[in-house]
Amino acid sequence: MNLDDSIRTGFVDKRVQSFASLQPGFIINGNSQKVLGHLDRKIRESNRFWFSVAFITSSGVMSLHEALKQFCQNTNNKGKIFVSDYLGFTAPEALKKIKKNFEYLDVRMYRGNDYHGKGFLFQNQENFNLMVGSSNLTGDGISKNDELNLNVTCGENSKVVIDFIDLFEQKFQSAEAITDELIQAYEEEYYRRPNSQDIEDHVLDKKDDTGEISPFDFQQDALDRLNMYREEGKKKSIIISATGTGKTLISAFDVKNMQPKKMLFVVHRQKIAKKSLETFKKIIPSEEGIAFGMYSGDTMDSHADYLFSTVQTISRDKHLQKFSKNHFDYIIVDETHRAGAESYEKILKYFSPKFLLGMTATPERMDGRDVAKLFDHNIACEIRLRTAMEYEIVCPFHYFGILDVTVEDQIIEEEAAFNLLSSEERVKRIIEKIDEYGVDDGIIRGLVFCSKIEEAEQLSKIFNSYGRKSVCLSGGSSDQERDNAVELLEEENFEKKIEFIFSVAVFNAGIHIPRLNLVVMLRPTKSAIIFTQQLGRGLRKVREKKYLTVIDFIGNYKNN
Repeated sequence: MNLDDSIRTGFVDKRVQSFASLQPGFIINGNSQKVLGHLDRKIRESNRFWFSVAFITSSGVMSLHEALKQFCQNTNNKGKIFVSDYLGFTAPEALKKIKKNFEYLDVRMYRGNDYHGKGFLFQNQENFNLMVGSSNLTGDGISKNDELNLNVTCGENSKVVIDFIDLFEQKFQSAEAITDELIQAYEEEYYRRPNSQDIEDHVLDKKDDTGEISPFDFQQDALDRLNMYREEGKKKSIIISATGTGKTLISAFDVKNMQPKKMLFVVHRQKIAKKSLETFKKIIPSEEGIAFGMYSGDTMDSHADYLFSTVQTISRDKHLQKFSKNHFDYIIVDETHRAGAESYEKILKYFSPKFLLGMTATPERMDGRDVAKLFDHNIACEIRLRTAMEYEIVCPFHYFGILDVTVEDQIIEEEAAFNLLSSEERVKRIIEKIDEYGVDDGIIRGLVFCSKIEEAEQLSKIFNSYGRKSVCLSGGSSDQERDNAVELLEEENFEKKIEFIFSVAVFNAGIHIPRLNLVVMLRPTKSAIIFTQQLGRGLRKVREKKYLTVIDFIGNYKNN
């Protein structure tokens, strides 16, 4: 059996016995295959390639980053990429990433605005492989969209291969090399376009025909189950739902359905309480005459119908005793995985609501306690990260695990000496990786998780000395300091903006930084719970954010 047999199987008679790996066939984004997997594998196997696409996005480049990086390590390998400015879809940031990280690739842009071809040709020592179809070099195009691509293995004298290269070179020679000047000029045009479209934009809120926010299917399933529990006479339930999937929205919809006279919403930070109040106001119409109020800090609206409070405030005796045990018909406890804490237990033991709802993204606790047991295991929904990604309700992310973390030829271990952890050599290595992988729009809004306060402070100091503006936060930082840091991270004014927040023992959960586009893990990721919590900080979806970059300095940790 040889290539001739495989071609006969694919194009003449499927009964001909041949090697399946050489048979022509279709490459689609289905459950068992993705265009991404095919491209990644072929890049790694090839010594030459020719890519012809109408447009490229940062997410497409990031998806193939490691394969392209490996390809470029061999300077004898040759790769050409031809892209057009068709409809202004190609992202300037994608061109910047390619030029910066893959200098040995020959990349050119066709400025004719009428090219829409898509083809990928690979050459290795044995043969050629050609994929032609509908996929552009975008994150969605190579991993999610319904695409149809024909994949064919060809010999070196194949007419199809010769014709493809001839057609490619005709266009390639008429295109412009990707220089800093071209990127700058194109970028100015890109952002001036009045109808510039974001080909990977997603709807964040589901709205009905009247324009009102309505539940997604998985949220409606949770609401139906909550109603079922109440019909069965049950008084407790828990929502387990990944960060960014709308736990607060589910609770607001359920309160709207149940229509309690008095409701209490408990969170662990005042800022989150205020945001939750705003969410409830979007769902529950003002004409229903519900009075919303805060019970925290300087605002004590104890007479409000629907009250939003922090656990630190409402758990104090002088505040608890302002309310009777059955004052609230409905109580919602956010971040329920904290419910083992004395303050939370105090609240749960004192009040006797008609219905109690717990909400958490990570019900697992380090001490092994069963959080769901507090709610009689009445789980209204369980939307984990994988499911959330399938529903496309969280931001997609690109994860890079850095294994070879060394300083002075020593591998950085979990117990490494502080002078190694905070050395300038290590900082240069971290910055080098951050700049290599970059972020979706080139404007860093990063959160860096560290193990020790001293380490975080020193790293932040060295980052600042390199002109990379940052601040350090720890458990001792006030709420005001945390809020100020978040505002500076999301600041539009580049004179005021910071790039990084170094965090120790804070921001693992319960913080909203919607535009956060970089998470850097410098602490040992021994716990899947902590890993998921830290990852979750960047998964909130906003229209301006295309994806999250995650850089995990795994090193040689014993239990990563």
